[in-house]
Amino acid sequence: MRSAAPIAVVTVPATAEHVHLLRTVAGSVAARAGRTIDAIDDLRLAVDEAAGQVLGAGPARTLTMSIASEGDGLIVELASDATPAAWPPPGPASVLALDILSALAGDVVFAVEDGAPTVRFSSPGDGSR
Repeated sequence: MRSAAPIAVVTVPATAEHVHLLRTVAGSVAARAGRTIDAIDDLRLAVDEAAGQVLGAGPARTLTMSIASEGDGLIVELASDATPAAWPPPGPASVLALDILSALAGDVVFAVEDGAPTVRFSSPGDGSR
């Protein structure tokens, strides 16, 4: 997270079995921010999809999620300590992931931050994408 101080940072082992913890934290932060049930569900699904993409970048030990408040919206960033050969992953799977994330969240960015594969997206406070 580059622009705003995080209000939540969670690091879990980089396995699919631990993604539910990230979804739970994201849902809790969104609920405390007064989001609707639908917006909370969209955020949880976006976290799930972004985590799946980051986990697919290569072998990693940890997966970290940061959530920051920006205006009345949230900025979510997921990254692992993998060293990806190609990021974002090329091909149709990457395009599909971007389409899914864009349907659930706004301002989706696949980036390499400090050598780590990262997915960043926003969850607007007004429910728009």
